[in-house]
Amino acid sequence: MVFLVIELAALIIGLVLANLTKTISDLYRATQFVREGNFFGHRVLWNAEDATGLGESLQFDDQLDQQYAVDQARQKSVAALGK
Repeated sequence: MVFLVIELAALIIGLVLANLTKTISDLYRATQFVREGNFFGHRVLWNAEDATGLGESLQFDDQLDQQYAVDQARQKSVAALGK
């Protein structure tokens, strides 16, 4: 019976660590895209119950998308004026 409890605890700990590792891996891949200059090539998905709290600290993602759209429209307008 004690062995079963220890095995169950090990399974739960393993699942929590796997989730944490996946989140950190996704964040690392996103930083590689940013390092290459591709700011919008990779999206990191998270939820508010994320084990590392990234969901709360990275809420500006939607604002970046909106700013990118505004910048693209501005560049098209400038290009159209130049022609």
